[in-house]
Amino acid sequence: MPPPLSGGINEPQDCPYCRRTFSCYYSLKRHFQDKHERSDTLYVCEFCHRRYRTKNSLTTHKSLQHRGTSGMLKRLLKTSAAFGQPPL
Repeated sequence: MPPPLSGGINEPQDCPYCRRTFSCYYSLKRHFQDKHERSDTLYVCEFCHRRYRTKNSLTTHKSLQHRGTSGMLKRLLKTSAAFGQPPL
């Protein structure tokens, strides 16, 4: 990831690869990780088993596709444990 441009981390930043402009260095950094950085690490959704290359992409997926699911799943696991049943 390139260092911030001369204006500083809170100034608009241009992606050196696709020329998109971002409001600050941290937005550019997240974009770079999501779109331009390649990693062998995959992050797997525990609800639907889809795989993502970045933790941020997984977090975004879960917030859009499984809103409220984690709380329901935790309650279900807690309830089944209370009744002596094996988890799902």
